[in-house]
Amino acid sequence: MKFLVLDPLETFQKIAGFLGAQREDYEFDGQVYYKNSAVFFEKYDAVICIHTVEPLNSYILNKCLFLNVKTMVVFDGVYEWDNAYKNPKHIQAGIKLYDPISSDMALIGGEPINYLSHINPGVTFHSYRPTRMIISKNSRNAVAEGTLLLTTAKTPYFDLK
Repeated sequence: MKFLVLDPLETFQKIAGFLGAQREDYEFDGQVYYKNSAVFFEKYDAVICIHTVEPLNSYILNKCLFLNVKTMVVFDGVYEWDNAYKNPKHIQAGIKLYDPISSDMALIGGEPINYLSHINPGVTFHSYRPTRMIISKNSRNAVAEGTLLLTTAKTPYFDLK
């Protein structure tokens, strides 16, 4: 199988690892091919994207959907309502994150959320555990299986408004 990843190798490794496949199956930095013809994208089994808010990534995903080339969006973590709808960076760009998802399939950290399925009926959702969420059982900070972490962490883009 051959996959085109629109994001850099470092980003993909940090977020998704290699999703259980061999490194030679992937080509990275696919943004540079945004001007290429349909024939170019058809040679891939799927086009994968992590940062969908990047204009070139969005353009390529929509181009591939139009060409019936399989596409996959990989969430970099769990879905956050505030990040999707209240992030000033997204508001300024006129983006509603994952509304809609321009892809055939989405991998989401944790369980897929019914709301996302409802507003994206043509997208198939699958759960996965992002690489950065996997903790070695030998680690001093290992979390017991089945535990729940509650946090008050905030995205740095938000304020008290």
